[in-house]
Order: sequence, then C-alpha cells, then structure tokens
Amino acid sequence: MKSIQHTQPAALIDGDARRRIDRQRLKAACNDFEAMLIARMLKEMRKTNESIGETEGIIKKTENPFIEMFDWEMSRSFARSGPLGISEALMRSLDHDEPTGAEGGGIERGKSRLHPEELQAVIEDAAKRYDVDPALIRSVVICESNGDPGSVSRRNAKGLMQLMDETARDLGVTDPFDPVQNVFGGTRYLRDLLDTYDNNIELALAAYNAGPAAVEEHDGVPPFPETRSYIRRVLDMYNDQVNR
Repeated sequence: MKSIQHTQPAALIDGDARRRIDRQRLKAACNDFEAMLIARMLKEMRKTNESIGETEGIIKKTENPFIEMFDWEMSRSFARSGPLGISEALMRSLDHDEPTGAEGGGIERGKSRLHPEELQAVIEDAAKRYDVDPALIRSVVICESNGDPGSVSRRNAKGLMQLMDETARDLGVTDPFDPVQNVFGGTRYLRDLLDTYDNNIELALAAYNAGPAAVEEHDGVPPFPETRSYIRRVLDMYNDQVNR
C-alpha cells in the first residue's frame, strides 16, 4: 500500500465553483420572493370574491385551514416556472457576478443547511475537481452527517463529511462547517485514499472511517463492527445510485 502524501494547504475551491453556488442560492431566494408575492395576490383575490359573495347575498363557506398552505405551494410552483418574470428581474438586479476567492470573501454559510440543488452542485464540482464519482461522495455525505453541515460527532469530527481537525488542517480547510470547504476537503481526502489503495473503494472507506493506520495494522478492512457497518451502508447507497 502506498503512503498518503498530504500536500500543503491550498485553496480548495476556485472562483467559478463559488459563483455557481452563489447564483443558485440567489435564484432560490428570488423564487421564494416571487412565490410570496403570488401568494399575497391569491389571498387578496379570495378576499375580493368573498366581498362580492356577501354583497350578493351568497352564504360564505366555512374557511378551510389548508387554503393558505395550498396557495403557498401553488405559488412556489408558479414561481419556479417564472410566469411573472419577477424572479428573473430580481436576479438581474442583484446578480453582479462578482469574483469571489476561496480564501477571502465568498459565501458565508456557517452551519445552515443547503438546498438539495446547492448540495448537489457542490458535490458535482468537487467530483470534477478530484475525479471522484459524485455518487460515492453523496453516499459518504449522507452516511457521515445525513446532510447536516453543522454535525459534530462524539469524536469531534465536523461537517458534512465529518473531518477531524488535524485532517481538515492538512487539507487546507479553514472552516469545517462551511459546506463547500468541507465537501471539497473530504473529496480530496477520499481521492488520496483511493490512490493509496489502488481505487479499492472498500479499503478507502475503511481508512476514511477508521484511519489509514488501522487498515495497515490489519492489512485490510479492520474487524471493527462500526467500520464494517459503515462500509456496507455507504456501498449499498452507492450501488443503488449507480444501478438506477
């Protein structure tokens, strides 16, 4: 087995990747704003119809508590298809496409969850950057943290891909709770492990979970129930995606 060579910390994410994720987050916010306006319009239309009904002596129906929920979901659907163009206009006014660096500025996420589309975009970008199957990255993210950027394990592993502090520093991750940094760092580490074990996914996952030292000590997958269960869960999820 080859030893893992950690390179010096470096910028993990280029400006294009960050801008792409920023734009997706901005688009989601603009769509929600348009949906809010549409929902308000629907509410006012209902009030107008009720007033006309009362004037004409029509008995007002009992108010349905699910109407507002229905209106909101319908409004979100309308906003996604963009019939009013408000979302696009708002995007154009707010999106200056300003460059952002991997180390300075950029998006500040803290421990907030990403929209599924945003997380998928981060995974796809990291997969291309380090030549790792995005289905494998996604499986590791789900099994490690269930997609929670603020997750902290009992061993103090942090973020979406549960990076230990020392590993994060070696990988150039300055904020393990930043979803973008965490996924790029974790994917880079996964790439290192795949290279070390000649693309043997089971051994790479064993080392990711139990550490390379444990794999070397046992000359293969360690006999730890937690590690074996982890490998099985990740591979089951990975194979499900690949075989769809």
